[in-house]
Amino acid sequence: MTYLKNRKGKRTIRYQLFKKIVAFNEKWVHFSCFSRKKKFFLLGTIVFCFVLADLTTKYFMVSMLIQPYTGTEILEKDQWLIEFHDATGKEVFITKEIHVISNFWSFVYVRNYNIGFSALRFLEDYFSKAMLKIIFVVLQSCAVFLFVLTFFWKEQRHVLGVACIVSGGFGNIIDRATRGYVVDFVKWYWADSPLALFNPWPIFNLADVFVSSGLAILLWSLLFSHYSRSGASLK
Repeated sequence: MTYLKNRKGKRTIRYQLFKKIVAFNEKWVHFSCFSRKKKFFLLGTIVFCFVLADLTTKYFMVSMLIQPYTGTEILEKDQWLIEFHDATGKEVFITKEIHVISNFWSFVYVRNYNIGFSALRFLEDYFSKAMLKIIFVVLQSCAVFLFVLTFFWKEQRHVLGVACIVSGGFGNIIDRATRGYVVDFVKWYWADSPLALFNPWPIFNLADVFVSSGLAILLWSLLFSHYSRSGASLK
């Protein structure tokens, strides 16, 4: 870290800032002051709270955005019909779009039978929705297990990042296992933008936010993990 020192050998402001970032990472991302038992308890508590928050938001969004259509209801101006087809037949619902920020953010109801921004959509040509449900539940469960095993189990580090990723994974796993699909509802778009790519952004849910945030935190944690563990470079 000599490049962070001036000609007189004194530590610069840049060095002190870097040292504070490493200390913050060690305390609030790795929770190094916690014992092994407390880290496991903290991980479980965060996962429980975040999964509960994800499932709760999905429940309320479903109750707000759709209702069964019997054929006798009169649609309001901002409502329309939406159909879903599965093994049990056709389902028809009345749905609507709730605008949070005009021309930018709204809530809509979407059933996501795929994962990872529909990266595995090609599998729909070979498997039924029931089989895809099993495949995706197994894949997501294995991914969650590997994250915990790789980044937490041995040394109990990266607590916050792993907790966020596991929370998002479990939230969507539970949703897919119970419903057969994942409920997405957050729509971000820019109505006046000339760009069509990712406009609107792929519709997502709170579990996706947890996973994305967890990956960002994990990358941050890994970036400064070497300095956190070796303290020699900070002396």
